Amino acid sequence: MQNELKSGEFSLADLIDIKDWQKIQDNFSTVTDVCLRTVDSKGRFITSVSRKPRLCQGCVGPCLPTFLGGKEVVDKNLSFTCKAGLHTLVAPLRVDGKAWGYIIVGPVVLVMRKPKEQYRQVAEELGLSLESFWDALLEIKVLSFQGTQSLVELIKDIGEYSIRLVYQSMMKTREVIMAIGSPKLNRLLEALLDVAFQVTGADIG
Repeated sequence: MQNELKSGEFSLADLIDIKDWQKIQDNFSTVTDVCLRTVDSKGRFITSVSRKPRLCQGCVGPCLPTFLGGKEVVDKNLSFTCKAGLHTLVAPLRVDGKAWGYIIVGPVVLVMRKPKEQYRQVAEELGLSLESFWDALLEIKVLSFQGTQSLVELIKDIGEYSIRLVYQSMMKTREVIMAIGSPKLNRLLEALLDVAFQVTGADIG
């Protein structure tokens, strides 16, 4: 079996059914009350955003880390904090040592919300009243760090399992196609072609 596919030969969109994955993502997001979106290895969105928070509606451009073409800098846990003080995590979808894409999980509030008044400056920077900001903030899921990590691992495992099934199937198909070039099979095909000539009386084939 070949160890890996040639670089650029396939993309994440080739390995998953986008409509089916969108349903899985939407359902998972509904159950967990957490915003989810999936991007390919270059940061291009392959799904619509599931459960986008009201607080993020006015954001300019997608919230993505620098290695996916965004402006956010991730920490060692592949997470980053936005201007509103909310946390977002990045879950790589790896199969056979290659990151085929990423699931962006969040934003979430880690551990607990701060007292309402402490968000006044953030609200002003975002051009919102404190009341509007607070109402929107109350829609954001509050999770412990461990709970957030568990959520990320679960959706990551589901994604990688789905990709792995198709990837392995493609690799087997690739092996069969590559085997056609083997000398033994070539001799067999030539013999079959000779028989076809004799049976049909054709000149070329």
